[in-house]
Amino acid sequence: LGGGSNIYRNEIIKKFKNYYDNVICILYDFGKKSYLIRLYSKYNIEEKILKTLKEVENFIETIEIESVFLNNLVNYSDFFYMLELVKKIGKNKKITVAIHDYYLICPIYTLINYKGTYCNIPPVEECSNCIKNYRLENVPLEVLNIFKIIRLSNNIKEKILLYRSLVQEIFNFSNEILVFSQSSKNILTKVYSNI
Repeated sequence: LGGGSNIYRNEIIKKFKNYYDNVICILYDFGKKSYLIRLYSKYNIEEKILKTLKEVENFIETIEIESVFLNNLVNYSDFFYMLELVKKIGKNKKITVAIHDYYLICPIYTLINYKGTYCNIPPVEECSNCIKNYRLENVPLEVLNIFKIIRLSNNIKEKILLYRSLVQEIFNFSNEILVFSQSSKNILTKVYSNI
């Protein structure tokens, strides 16, 4: 994916390289269905390609991590596993979460409901109805996998609540949550009132 969050990520990497000897960036290549690991040292960039999140997890377990910066999860193929991995590696570390869109609220990160209008963060029962009635051809391709996982579950409401509870856990042990406007903060705190 392109856009502002990628530009922001590159700026953060430059900044981190001034403070840390090594910086690791984990990206999901949606087209190739693989994970790109970039290892930045003071003078060098190395890349690894891993096929699964389990391989990413195994790799991460071999390195010492001081800080985690969670920039964007929109196109990761397994959102639930990725959040569990962030929880695992982020505990007792400095963790920052940047909010570029509303994906941590809903897989439809624009918050445009199945009727084509802004949803205004309704009660979760209405969210369930929206996901049930959302036309698949209108779902952004990069989030179709997680959307289908939620939609095809036996209980859409419970799956949405699980989605949000995992995000809440990340927020609970985060040192910093970055929002880029008061409006974004207001929308985020509608769902996560205790951040």
